[in-house]
Amino acid sequence: MLDVALAGDGYFMLRSNDQTLYTRNGQFSRDADGRLTASGRAVTDMTGAEIRVGSGQIEITSDGILLEGGAPVGRLGVIDFVDRSRLRPIGDGAFTAPEDVEAIAVDRPMVHQRMIEASNVSTGTEMVAMMAALRRAEAGQRIASTYDDLMGRAITAFGQA
Repeated sequence: MLDVALAGDGYFMLRSNDQTLYTRNGQFSRDADGRLTASGRAVTDMTGAEIRVGSGQIEITSDGILLEGGAPVGRLGVIDFVDRSRLRPIGDGAFTAPEDVEAIAVDRPMVHQRMIEASNVSTGTEMVAMMAALRRAEAGQRIASTYDDLMGRAITAFGQA
């Protein structure tokens, strides 16, 4: 299984045509040519060279080194950016970076094989919680409105006496 997750900062480097892309999607697979791919794009090392693997069992160490039969065959390119807000999403969890954004090589990435980075939020659960909170707020608003109306009536009644 070639799935990996990054713990901490950084992005995997990908090659699509002549463009370098960045992703945290570690659902890697091996294509027919032996290239390691993510969403159909070639995974690269830090130099931008495509990582190729054989048909054997692949192990990925915690620092991103790919071992096939115990022998190293490549190392995942993991890079981070000084200003991540300037990355532009292009779909499938991939990003492009403008040339003027400073990139930093992650020398010791924390890679976990057989794991996939995923959201820790369930959209359905959060939506139900938000709806329940909204209903409680509306009930509180009705109570306050009723109390205000009763106070107004009491003041009017005492004012007439």
